[in-house]
Amino acid sequence: MMWGPDGSLYYPSTLSPWCRQRLGWVEPYVVTTSGEYPLMTAQYSGDVARINLSEGEYLLIENRQKRFMDAILPGDGGLLIWHIDENMGSSWMSRPGWPLQDGWPGNGNHYTIALLSPDTRYDMEREANFGDADDFWTSGMSLGPGPGEQEARVGQVSMYPNTDSYSGGNIETTDIRIWAISDLGDYMTFRVEIPGSPWVSAFSQPTPTDEPTWNPTTSPTELPTDAPSKSPTGTPTKSPTFSPTVSPTARPTASPTANPTKQPTASPTAAPTLAPTPSPSATPTSSAKPSSSPTVSSAPSEPPTDSPTRSPTDSPTPAPVAGPYDYETQKKTVIRRPFDYYFNNR
Repeated sequence: MMWGPDGSLYYPSTLSPWCRQRLGWVEPYVVTTSGEYPLMTAQYSGDVARINLSEGEYLLIENRQKRFMDAILPGDGGLLIWHIDENMGSSWMSRPGWPLQDGWPGNGNHYTIALLSPDTRYDMEREANFGDADDFWTSGMSLGPGPGEQEARVGQVSMYPNTDSYSGGNIETTDIRIWAISDLGDYMTFRVEIPGSPWVSAFSQPTPTDEPTWNPTTSPTELPTDAPSKSPTGTPTKSPTFSPTVSPTARPTASPTANPTKQPTASPTAAPTLAPTPSPSATPTSSAKPSSSPTVSSAPSEPPTDSPTRSPTDSPTPAPVAGPYDYETQKKTVIRRPFDYYFNNR
């Protein structure tokens, strides 16, 4: 039906839930206990239910309605139930099987992805068509266990399809029953009965109604109380203490020391600590007054004498008389002078 129910390519049908699962588009929820389970239409959600039959073998259930690309589906829509056997491997489309086929179902012939049709005709396996209105499960129909035999006999054809496991041609009855299918709609429910499991309704959701399911109350569900929900206590929950929670100490926690930890500095003295010098230690360069009195006095250091310190001579000092030049004497004097200088200055 990938080409569409009419083969025009204008309405390619929605992929099977197995294909959508392999592509990662949906994640089926696994049914493990008896109960009622919901399914939103495949065009609006990813709802798919899975019921395990054996290792690699399970049922997939989806809700298909005439929406979007499924707008020209045959019939009015409903639930589609698929029998998946991933153990078929590469022969998933090469071994079709149907009731009254020689040795079926024990011969192991079936599609990897087989659509279980309530009309029991197996039209697609027999290449009669690509699906029709009788392939949908609707209100009043149920799918239960089969005869559990290796061959489908003429009188047992009505018991096919069923919820038996047939992987590898080994027929195993599961005793699983699918029933109580709701009316057609974008939201449908169905019930599953799994032997030995408790009934649960964790996934159950009621069918929406046009009106409220119960009449609203005109008053609150519980009358308000006039008083607080708990009576107040007459006294505080804890008695107040008359004294601090911790007794104060009578004296400081640490005794003061008799002497300070460091000696105090000496009291200031009334007079400078150093005696001033009678005169500046250095002569200022810019003082208007010299640091000491000038050395020149207004009076001479010695009184003048009334008479000269030496008596004048009556006659001048006689002038030396020039005599004849004594060559020998002068020569001895000139020769001796260097020796005299040497010995006198050692």
